[in-house]
Amino acid sequence: MKIYFLFGLLVSLLLVLFLVRFLIALLRVNWNHNNQKWYSYLFPVIIAIVIAWSTITQLYPRLMDLVQLASGHYDLTEAVLTSNDIKGNYIVINDIRYYHSPLGYDWPIGDKLQIMSSPNMHYVIRFTAVKEASPDSE
Repeated sequence: MKIYFLFGLLVSLLLVLFLVRFLIALLRVNWNHNNQKWYSYLFPVIIAIVIAWSTITQLYPRLMDLVQLASGHYDLTEAVLTSNDIKGNYIVINDIRYYHSPLGYDWPIGDKLQIMSSPNMHYVIRFTAVKEASPDSE
């Protein structure tokens, strides 16, 4: 589901760009001394903190994943899912959230799965069910 990953990247990028534009508008108000209340001088600081947080936790890891996915490098994880591991738009494996499109997958419960995901944000690209070779089948 690379489209789901790209949509998240686009939303993160638009959020950061919007916040930067909003920060510039607030700084212009400060520079012109047009603040109505004393605490409105602090709004640019709050917006700068939100920009830093969203860039560090959302945008930067997605950009790093974009480079990895473009070169074809994925993380591979094997797991057996239970019904408690499957949430709305993510699954939990070893206390790590793997995000997927909520409309894209019907997760098999109890089967061993190989899950290909992006390295940083853990977006599920695809999964395959793995059949264990039995010792009698030689």
